Amino acid sequence: KSTIVDALSSDKRYTKFLHYLQRLHLIIPFNRLANVTVLAPTNEAFLKHEEKYKALYPNEFNAEALQYYGITKENMWLHVIRDGVYGSGSWVNGMVWESNSGWSPSSTPSKNVKILPISLPSQKNLSASERQGVMLKTRIDNRGRIFIGDVELQDGEIWCTSGVVQALDGVLSLPPKLIEYLKESPKVFSEIKFNDLNSPSSPSASFIPDSIQNSNLNYSLYIEGIKASGWDKKIFHLNNSASMVSDNKTAPSRHTLWAFDTANFISCFNPPQVSYLLFHDKINLNSDSKSLALQDTRSVMRPFISPNSISISRLGPGSHKVPVVTYNMKNGTELPYITVKVEKGFNSFYNGNQISSPDILAYDGIAHILSKSSCNNFKIQWNPKKLLLGMNATVFVNLVIQNGLESYIEDVSVGKKMTFLVPTNDAIAKFLEFGPYSLLTIRNWLLYHLVPSRILAQDLKSGMLLRTRYTSLSLGNAEQIIKVSALNGSFTFNEISVNDKDVYYLEDYFAAYSISTPLTPPQSLLVSIVQDLEYSLFIGMLKSSNLMDELVGLDAVSLILFSNSAVLKLGLAYKYIVSGGDSMDDLQKLIKYHFIKSLIYSDFKVPGSPRNIKKANTLLGNSLWFETIEPENRFIINTIDPFLSQPIQPLSFDSHNFSSSYVEISERDILFSNGVIHKVSSSSRILVPPEIIFSPKKLIKGIKSQCFNFLLENLNLTYLLGSSVKNQSTGLSKTLTGDHDVLGYSFLVPGDDAWMNLSGYREFHRRVTNSNFTLPLPQILNDSIKNPWSDKSDAELSSYLKRLVLLHVLPIKAKPEKAKKPKSSDRFGVDIQVFDTLLETVQIEMASVGSRIAFQLAGSSNFADDPSIPNFYSNQYTLVVDKGNISPSFYGITNNTMGSLQFKVYEMDSILFAPPILGKDVKWYNRFKNALLNGFLGILGTGFFGMFLYISYSWIRKVFIVGSQYEEL
Repeated sequence: KSTIVDALSSDKRYTKFLHYLQRLHLIIPFNRLANVTVLAPTNEAFLKHEEKYKALYPNEFNAEALQYYGITKENMWLHVIRDGVYGSGSWVNGMVWESNSGWSPSSTPSKNVKILPISLPSQKNLSASERQGVMLKTRIDNRGRIFIGDVELQDGEIWCTSGVVQALDGVLSLPPKLIEYLKESPKVFSEIKFNDLNSPSSPSASFIPDSIQNSNLNYSLYIEGIKASGWDKKIFHLNNSASMVSDNKTAPSRHTLWAFDTANFISCFNPPQVSYLLFHDKINLNSDSKSLALQDTRSVMRPFISPNSISISRLGPGSHKVPVVTYNMKNGTELPYITVKVEKGFNSFYNGNQISSPDILAYDGIAHILSKSSCNNFKIQWNPKKLLLGMNATVFVNLVIQNGLESYIEDVSVGKKMTFLVPTNDAIAKFLEFGPYSLLTIRNWLLYHLVPSRILAQDLKSGMLLRTRYTSLSLGNAEQIIKVSALNGSFTFNEISVNDKDVYYLEDYFAAYSISTPLTPPQSLLVSIVQDLEYSLFIGMLKSSNLMDELVGLDAVSLILFSNSAVLKLGLAYKYIVSGGDSMDDLQKLIKYHFIKSLIYSDFKVPGSPRNIKKANTLLGNSLWFETIEPENRFIINTIDPFLSQPIQPLSFDSHNFSSSYVEISERDILFSNGVIHKVSSSSRILVPPEIIFSPKKLIKGIKSQCFNFLLENLNLTYLLGSSVKNQSTGLSKTLTGDHDVLGYSFLVPGDDAWMNLSGYREFHRRVTNSNFTLPLPQILNDSIKNPWSDKSDAELSSYLKRLVLLHVLPIKAKPEKAKKPKSSDRFGVDIQVFDTLLETVQIEMASVGSRIAFQLAGSSNFADDPSIPNFYSNQYTLVVDKGNISPSFYGITNNTMGSLQFKVYEMDSILFAPPILGKDVKWYNRFKNALLNGFLGILGTGFFGMFLYISYSWIRKVFIVGSQYEEL
């Protein structure tokens, strides 16, 4: 027996095998075989096969040209092991053998180009153009039975010169293709529907189907990587008829796949990176970007694909350099290799990573499943541009390149850490629709979306300020700011919301946030503050000051913005400030005091200082001290140096407490085009510079009380409005009788309506000015009949009005005695304080309930009409309409000496009337009148009581008489 056919013919068990060889025209090729092992199915094995085939295909019994009972030439060649001659004692568990199925010889055998730098007895060196055959694997169970695949090897081998024939209990079938092994479902991956792939605004994650993101298809991304590389037609044998012809020189060669699973791949790449590598054909990339993405995809996939079928068991123990495919590589490029280490027992490693399932045999090659591949095995050099393209931010990338900013997206220097805030394609398109933009405008707009540091989402905090690459001339070439707000895992940039799932990182130097709306650089000052009506009074004051054009055009300024409520706390001082005329200078000082000549953001840090305090100068030339206080997260502005133990002067104006030297910022870092705004808390007071001194005269101007000023001027009382210790015209001291000197005054100023309702004032004004008031008709008619003061002398009239004025002036002493006076109304929460007046020893009481204040005469207020004063009014109380503080510095008082002293001007709704003049005894008249009245009331009451008794007696007597008469009847 010299040939394989001779050996088969010598045993009746193989007549069916010979019959199939004859029907498929393989007798001659088999007769030429040499140095091979033939695994021949027995007759019983073929009969079993034919019965199954008939059951499956009852109408296809006859052989076709290329098959017989479903058996093709490639099926028959699968039973030939071309590695050599192996008897029954040569089989090793797990050993892989090469069959003649699908094998084709080298077209240029003389060159003998080696592609595996190894030489093992069980592994031939392959020439570059040789096409390997399908691999078979030996399995030996614990009973010692030998299986080729799933078919058991029977006893009885036949040796011949050309090799050996081994008996099989079944017919070997061609193994599945690689793609069938790697897919759990026969469904073709490309049929899976993508979500909104053609939408330019789609988030990058939509390029990855949900089935992949959930890792339902274990090796789907590996398959997609091969397809995205353009190598799928070279690696996966999809055309059965072409690939099963052994002499077809154009049939695809076989490959070895080092397969990673989807979870492994996703652990190394974020969604935009996956989209860029595997789904770049779904993104609207230009030709250059698409070519770059294709090149990167091939670089990533190349280390995981080797040419030919490389078996771990055939490599044998040791460390081996295994080549990878060279498709689409440039000429002259060094051939790439991977390192495969095989230990005893076929425990194997790919570049140091465990191979969990080696030697998965397929028709078109071998697959080795990696338990986990190190991310270092994925060969790619990332830069921001590639990540942005994977996010589908193609419009943003194109604008960056068009405006000469490509260095920001192509630089891979880790030293240049960056954060990009990336609007979607749709958002940018809508932004550009608003009108034409110059190259400079678009460039600055782009730079405003670039932050020169890598910002992690978990590090974002409310109030955080991000300095961008946009440097503005209106900020003195400082970086424009983006303000962050964060709450419960979501955050905003300048009120533009971002979800933490839309954040992507690149190594340790780059972060990209996908935003649905483009950021707009801050607008002008006026636009920034008119959006809040709570600050409308400031806008009005700014306009009234004639400084708007000057201040709005300033560069790099900070504004301390006070609310309407803070302004109104000035009371009469505010009314004076906006009254015009000579108050314009003070108004301009007040406005300038709230503008800082530098940019002060709340995140400033002062290294090496125990307190985080920064000094800054106002446009008025004064200094203010900004301070942040942790952990309360407070931001305050000090008007005196916080490091001084004793303040020098009161720079802060507080309508209730002058000792307060700071204001609280409630809303910080409100951005505008040329600076930043800090809003003062509504509970704080407006800042007043020391250059502004609120005098009594200024505050009375705020009331617009011409009548009160008229009286002071014409009654020789104007010295009360001065700041000197004595009256310069009379030399009279302001010191009253007592132990304490007078430091200054508070004034109760009734409005003009109250004075003009007073007949004495109208007569006084007529005599002084020789003219009449323009009065309401009832008063005109009354005065035309008879003004009760017309017959009084000038001295009497002046004395009466002077007493009224002095009653409304309260001297403030160095040690004021303002103890509460017990009153029955105290139980209702009424706070009563007693004040001296300039009217002799008369005192008045100030009653406060919440924010309401009233003044009344102290003690008994049942004064009789003074017969010497016609038309005398005994008004009991007057209500405070508004009030304002006189600056203590007006009286030469600083914080060091003033304590709790307060000098005020109160606007009153009516006039308090003075008691009778001291020294004039009218008490006997009161007593006589009261006694006479009481006597008359007593007599009248006695008469009524007697009449009541008489009527009662008569009625009772009549009842008894009528009752007795009834009984007699």
